Amino acid sequence: MQQWLQSLRVLVVYSVLCGLIYPLSVTLPGGLFFAEESRGSLLKKGNAVGGSLLLARPGKEGRFWPRPSAVDYATVPSGASNKGIHSSDLKAAVQKRRLAWEAAHGTDAPDEMLFASASGLDPHISPENALSQTERISRETNIQPEQISRLILDHTEEPLLGIFGRKRVNVQILNQALDELDARQ
Repeated sequence: MQQWLQSLRVLVVYSVLCGLIYPLSVTLPGGLFFAEESRGSLLKKGNAVGGSLLLARPGKEGRFWPRPSAVDYATVPSGASNKGIHSSDLKAAVQKRRLAWEAAHGTDAPDEMLFASASGLDPHISPENALSQTERISRETNIQPEQISRLILDHTEEPLLGIFGRKRVNVQILNQALDELDARQ
């Protein structure tokens, strides 16, 4: 009987500790100091939610294309394809992406547009990659290339603390800014 009571006390203590105290100690400061991030960094257009700044969505005509996704931009099975360099499936996918890029842009595809990110959901691309999409977007939207280039430069994020990572552009933010620019024209 004593062993049952001791087990019950341990269950209650760990339930309160792990089920109440820890979640509150993480959730409350997160909500106070990182309110937008803790709610999913939602992309809103008026009152409608159109996605998250943290998750890429498939590229559309007249908008910037994110990196390819090995999971077709699905959030539940996110991850890499785990196909090795000798995989014929990977070679075929890369060739298909290369041909699609060249048909749309008339230039060689940047390497980052041939291979999916590790999660398959990364919304960031290099500023150089974004700039290489300027002519295509201009053709598809009738927005001047200079305006599109200015958007890219205005939305380029610097490396964290100036040293960690590289310059990058969030395609979701860029496409939202492009929507606003397109609506004004």
